[in-house]
Amino acid sequence: MDSDPRISELVDEAKQLAVENTREQIKQLRLDICETMPLDTVGLPILLTNLEPIWNKSNLTCRRRVMDSLILDEPIRVTGRDNLQYDITLTSRVLKNGNMDITKEAV
Repeated sequence: MDSDPRISELVDEAKQLAVENTREQIKQLRLDICETMPLDTVGLPILLTNLEPIWNKSNLTCRRRVMDSLILDEPIRVTGRDNLQYDITLTSRVLKNGNMDITKEAV
């Protein structure tokens, strides 16, 4: 029994839509991170504390979102609301207290 090609097309469209939604969510998370940070290096706990009221999520959920949206030791280019570009980098250098840093630099 062959499957209906229309069903396969619908499944493919749904998968593509899910991918596009995920990309948009990550783009928004990165923008929120960018807009929350000063041009400087901040500790991850400070950033998470600042993001909690914006995202209305727990510290642990905010941490997961930051980790999911940034790539370790790789600058991510973000266009801020001011239309300037910034590189946001999550550094793998673990500090004495076990926390990481995030750096925002103008490009």
